[in-house]
Amino acid sequence: MGVLVNTVNAQGIPVPPLRIWGSITSNLNNGYVIATTNGSTCAKGAAFSGSSYGTSPNFLNFPGDIPATTVVEGATDGQTINVFIDPSEPTTTTYKSGGGIIAAPGAPVSALNVSERLNVSIGTSANGAIYNVSGNISTSGLGSVSDATVNINWGDGTACTQTFSSGGSYSGVHGYDDDGIYTITAIAYKNGVGAGLTTTLVSVVTVVAQPTAAPSTGGGGGFGPYIPPSGGGGARRATPTPTSDELLELTIEESVDQFNDADSEAVAGWISKLSSTRSAAIFELMDLEKVIEVFATLTAETASSILDESTVAKNVEIFNSLDAEKASAIIVEIQEDKAAEVIENLSATVVAEMLKVGESSEFASIFNLVSDEQNALILESVDAEKAGEVLVLVRLSKAAGIVENIDVEKGAAIFEIITPSSGALIMETVTSQKVSDLLSLVSAIQAGTVMENLTTSSLTGVVKLMPEKKMIYRLPVMSPERFFLVPASVLLEALPSVPAEAITKEVLPKVSGNKPEVVLSTQGSSIYQQTSVGEDSWNTIISSPHPLDQVIAKFDKDINEVIITVQEEDQSTISLPLEKGESLYSAFSIALDGGIASSMTLGHVSFYVEKSWFDSKNIHKWSIRIKRYDENINKWVAHTAKRVSEDDTKVYYTVSVPSFSNMAVIGSNSIPTPEFVVKNLVLNPFFPTADEDFEISARITNTGTETLVYPANLWVNDIIENSQILIVEPGETVSFVFTENKTNGRYGLRVERLLATFQVRAKPVPTVTVAPKPKPTPVAVPSLPAQPTPKPVVTVKATPTATPLPKPTAAPAPKPTSVPVPTAVVATATAAPVVKETPISQPTPTPTATPILVEKPLEEDEEGSSTLLIIIIIVIVLVVLGGLGFVFMRGKGSGGSGPGNSPDSTSDKESSYTELDDLISGKDEDNKEDPK
Repeated sequence: MGVLVNTVNAQGIPVPPLRIWGSITSNLNNGYVIATTNGSTCAKGAAFSGSSYGTSPNFLNFPGDIPATTVVEGATDGQTINVFIDPSEPTTTTYKSGGGIIAAPGAPVSALNVSERLNVSIGTSANGAIYNVSGNISTSGLGSVSDATVNINWGDGTACTQTFSSGGSYSGVHGYDDDGIYTITAIAYKNGVGAGLTTTLVSVVTVVAQPTAAPSTGGGGGFGPYIPPSGGGGARRATPTPTSDELLELTIEESVDQFNDADSEAVAGWISKLSSTRSAAIFELMDLEKVIEVFATLTAETASSILDESTVAKNVEIFNSLDAEKASAIIVEIQEDKAAEVIENLSATVVAEMLKVGESSEFASIFNLVSDEQNALILESVDAEKAGEVLVLVRLSKAAGIVENIDVEKGAAIFEIITPSSGALIMETVTSQKVSDLLSLVSAIQAGTVMENLTTSSLTGVVKLMPEKKMIYRLPVMSPERFFLVPASVLLEALPSVPAEAITKEVLPKVSGNKPEVVLSTQGSSIYQQTSVGEDSWNTIISSPHPLDQVIAKFDKDINEVIITVQEEDQSTISLPLEKGESLYSAFSIALDGGIASSMTLGHVSFYVEKSWFDSKNIHKWSIRIKRYDENINKWVAHTAKRVSEDDTKVYYTVSVPSFSNMAVIGSNSIPTPEFVVKNLVLNPFFPTADEDFEISARITNTGTETLVYPANLWVNDIIENSQILIVEPGETVSFVFTENKTNGRYGLRVERLLATFQVRAKPVPTVTVAPKPKPTPVAVPSLPAQPTPKPVVTVKATPTATPLPKPTAAPAPKPTSVPVPTAVVATATAAPVVKETPISQPTPTPTATPILVEKPLEEDEEGSSTLLIIIIIVIVLVVLGGLGFVFMRGKGSGGSGPGNSPDSTSDKESSYTELDDLISGKDEDNKEDPK
């Protein structure tokens, strides 16, 4: 049964139980300490194992290094206690068929042959907390039981085994440390055959205030009796029921000794009489094992108040050893900042065990103060449901930080079960790469619903990073309205395998006119009448027959009446070809009567597909197309449909076609991959002019192996503008051109996957060109230096530089009469009829006349001035020149009269005076005192 390492005599100590202290030395790396007496062959022991004991030999102290105190039950005075080390018999080990060790007791192994059985009987008797078990083993067809083994599991995590040398009877004695209901199991084994029998017992333990044994104070590695200190030589000890004063008289160190030696329930009672601070100081120095025992008996409120005063290190030490349920109840009672610090230093698995049995809301409040990395590790250690509860309860910023650090698979499992709106709210502040990784693992429907709730900027970031094969099944879950908020450039780049028409938005054309009237409706056929169709405007020609929602068209001329026939068809009647994987939803034909079809320039079909059809056929929403038979080329053309809206039961699509004929709505499980490339988008001219035709051209290359029938569509500001059908052979490149005419403004343009913007400029406004351009030199006519004068007077030369004076002053002119003629001619702004004025008082003619024709406005006209301003300036110049000429001629005529002119001549001059004269001379109202 192992190696006997020590033998001591039992003392007369109250029973139960007898506890032993001491140390042993063993050369075993793993084993089990077993203590027995000569009166009991089955005893309780404690195991040691692992690398914590280093290399052989191992020095073991117990209690201390070993997980539990070794206990010997039922020893009496004079009995011998044998202490063994057995490397093969842990307390919870049972044997199974074929040999080997099971970690914990299990159900007996049944005999392979029913005739070979091992029978076990069990009986018990109690003496307080001591239970005796005895029974017999017998066999059926197995021979002697001398080599049989019996294992007694006491139901408290301990067990013992006996191997029979003779006979079939066995017995064992056991003492229980705690009250409770225990199941004692006896399991016997022989030749791989086992049998078992259990008995349920109730054990009531009597609490003993003082320990029943204590470490020996002697040297060596043996065991000694417990001798309580007597007289004044030992430490002071509290009585079994001490008062608060008695407890306070002890030092912290003395209290530690007292608490370590006392029963845990007794210590719990003493703690209630001390302050939290003092209790914390005592627990800081106590043996951890004793602390754990005491904490197991304390209320969560009392325990938390002590831990609030304890160091974080001590908290961590205690929580690492407490059972999860007790620890969970205590941690949420501690102050949040202290609890957060403790959780930060605990292993994530320990905290996870507490979280599993605790309230998520209480832990979430603490987790708000814990690092994101630690929180992520904790949530990774609990189930997704519990983690999801916590994630939606913590602050959004904290939740985002946790998600950023959590394992992707665990995170995906969490977002799989929380509500999409909550998931989107959390993901808003998580990096796009992490969100993309998470939603790639979340189921398509759940992920798509989460994406529906993301903001446009967040969704755009995810689309840029998520793999295309993941998005193909997640984005169609979103509503078209939310999906098309992502810029078309992003979608076209991120989804190269998806037809452009399926993932680009459409602004529905604006319809004019009235709705068509139903002329005749029968089963499977309807005839519509539309009147007053306008040229180049969208008009409704069909409404409502299944699966059509609305059909509109544009024509190249005004038409008074259009008759439209819609008829249901089937695959056979229209010879519709279906490729592998394609399913037919509905077939129909549209015909325009009376030769009107040739006048139609573009058609637009709105239709719907029931969601039940998608589910029953497993059809992808982006695979919907209309196959149309083109009578001009005698081929079927597939037009990719654009999903524009949804309701509870239907998905609505649109398709633009250049003409109507036999048509069919089809879908498939997968999305048809484009086998062509469109490039070289060109505008001619680069800057179109308003209300003038311009061209939009591009080239398409067939990259497939079969002839391509390609519907080329032109989209301007997301509105369909034109469509044409091209036939492209494998490897061939074909150019196509659209002719457009727009008003001035800025436009968005799309042809297939090519996007552009262009500016249509307004027509230039015609400008009035004045030739010859007025120059400053022609304006200088008033100076006329060759003007004839009666007499050459010196003042005539000085006149051009003379400045006007406020009042005329008499200058020493030789003769007053000889001056009027030259002054009248030169000074165009003076009152010519006033003969009394001297030449000096007149303003200089040329400098004052020249500024009237301002040259700068003419120069501004060259830079884009208004034509009206030019005309006004020209008129002013002409008026001024006319006035100057008039004054000049008057001066010339009066000059011939000389000083001897009659009064009549003066009267004539006065009568011909005009306001223009004052305007030119620059006189103001202050000169009214001058005689005319």
